[in-house]
Amino acid sequence: MYRVLILILFCSSAVNAAQWKIVWSDEFDYQGLADSTRWNYEEGFVRNRELQYYTRARSRNAVVENGMLVIEARRERFKNPGHDPAAENDWRKGREYAEYTSASLTTRDRAGWKYGRIEVRAKLPT
Repeated sequence: MYRVLILILFCSSAVNAAQWKIVWSDEFDYQGLADSTRWNYEEGFVRNRELQYYTRARSRNAVVENGMLVIEARRERFKNPGHDPAAENDWRKGREYAEYTSASLTTRDRAGWKYGRIEVRAKLPT
């Protein structure tokens, strides 16, 4: 289980920390799914031939609770909605089921930065 707090800080020049100002943050001071005005989801088998299927807006895999974003990978049989039986050599479409699910949240199409400092408070599995 992952717990995440994210702050994006921006400074126009390389100076001391007192001159940084917060330009984006999510304090996760709400309950339920991640705020869709701030967060977007990657969906499907996304990269590196990973075995997990990234789900979209599914609270079993990503939910905000107790002031934290909890991202949870699960071992479960999950139907691949993009499955194409004719695409057996395509690692994304050839698998009818995933044996694992998880979530991948990004700020793509919501917010972006060219320069800055990112601070994250997270609890990661050992």
